[in-house]
Amino acid sequence: MPAATPPSSSVSSVFLPPSAPTAPPSAPAPAYQLTSQYASWTFAPSTLAALRQSAWSAARDRLAQQWADELALSPGASQPVYPSHEALQLLVTSYLAKLRGLTKVLGVPEVVEEYAATYLKRYYVRKSELEGDVRGVMLTCVYLSLKSTSHALPLSRFASLLAGRGANAHSVASEIESSVRALEFGVADALGWELVLHTPGEALKGLILDLQTLEPSPLPLLRKLLPRAQALLALARLTRLELSYSASHIALACLRSAGSGEAEAMEQEAHDLVRRWLEAKEEAARKAGEAQRREKAEWRAKQAARQQKKNGEASSPTALGEDAISTSSPLGLSLSAILDLLERISEAIFAQEERAREAKANAPEGSKGPFVVDIEEVRRIDAELKACGDPEGKEGSALNKRKRQAEEEALASKRARKAEAVKAASGPDPFGSAPLLAPSLGDALDAGGKEEGSGGGGLFGREIERRKKQEKQGVDSDEDVPMLAGAVQK
Repeated sequence: MPAATPPSSSVSSVFLPPSAPTAPPSAPAPAYQLTSQYASWTFAPSTLAALRQSAWSAARDRLAQQWADELALSPGASQPVYPSHEALQLLVTSYLAKLRGLTKVLGVPEVVEEYAATYLKRYYVRKSELEGDVRGVMLTCVYLSLKSTSHALPLSRFASLLAGRGANAHSVASEIESSVRALEFGVADALGWELVLHTPGEALKGLILDLQTLEPSPLPLLRKLLPRAQALLALARLTRLELSYSASHIALACLRSAGSGEAEAMEQEAHDLVRRWLEAKEEAARKAGEAQRREKAEWRAKQAARQQKKNGEASSPTALGEDAISTSSPLGLSLSAILDLLERISEAIFAQEERAREAKANAPEGSKGPFVVDIEEVRRIDAELKACGDPEGKEGSALNKRKRQAEEEALASKRARKAEAVKAASGPDPFGSAPLLAPSLGDALDAGGKEEGSGGGGLFGREIERRKKQEKQGVDSDEDVPMLAGAVQK
């Protein structure tokens, strides 16, 4: 069980054609070291702190420039205070503590909480809480974890369940829905689309099953230790341990420390049980190493014989010393080193437990839990975070007014360009300036007889024109001019 340290940045791979013989591996590699979780999301504590500090500094510098522009436009505005990245970590921890209640409201198993907690911690490795809405990111992580664990819900259903049944439930649900829809792609992209996890909860289940294979069976002791181990695992979820240690290390540390707070005999029994299991694993790894060395020796002997047959000269097998598996540390670490690593994990969990105990003692009367950090301190940090947010997004700020004015001017310009384009595309009227339809039947009849011989207006137009001429000349239309019916018959 080697320590989960960041892999080397330069890894070379040699690809051989299928026909070429390949030697057995020189040492068994833990399956965890082949996962993206180990390659991309495991950091030394110092590296993790440096990444967090760098993200915070970059976000603070961007906000400082925006506030400088705001103060230049509005001298009456006050310079905000930026919470430190340590303080913002307390704010994230308070949101991590809310995940259990949210999963209960949604009616989903604990694995959804584990996934959401890991997503939230990973998101804020290379991003700072100064950059956006922590609550919205947390809700988006919950929604993504539902999909990743095959407990997906429609977004509208997800939002309505979290909004509850209060008077303003509809507006709250709409806000949650729009926030998750806006953030979902960005959060998944920040996670590198690596959404499958190896969680400490699943590791603890596997350990409980594997420990039962020891002789004599420790089942009665496991039944006593399991509830306390699960409680410690819930506390570990509030820390950043899984960004530096493997899930199996965290689960084993919780089980080893499950006897704490109980009788001294039970605490010692828990320590002895873990040591006995590690010794059994070490012995199994040693036997596997010996079998692998024999396999390696046989393979090299065959290779030497094949080479001798081909070249007709003797060839001695390569020495095995450089490829031999260490017999002193077949797990990659000595037993004492593994126990020291488990002790460091336990200390971090107990420190979080002590902070939770102090937060509960100092909580205002009538306040609701969960109590994992100082509530008043979290409220102060949250107020500072909102005050120092991007001024361009604050209603009534000078930058916000300038942004809205620019948007309105851009929209007016776009409308003007569109109107000009429509006008240019329409072209001249192919029928001239005359109306397509006459306003009335009388005008149509009059228009038909405007020009003699033109035939305009048809038969009825010409007949009316003749009558008008006869009236002007004083001719009786009944005697000298054929009737309209007669003209029609002709």
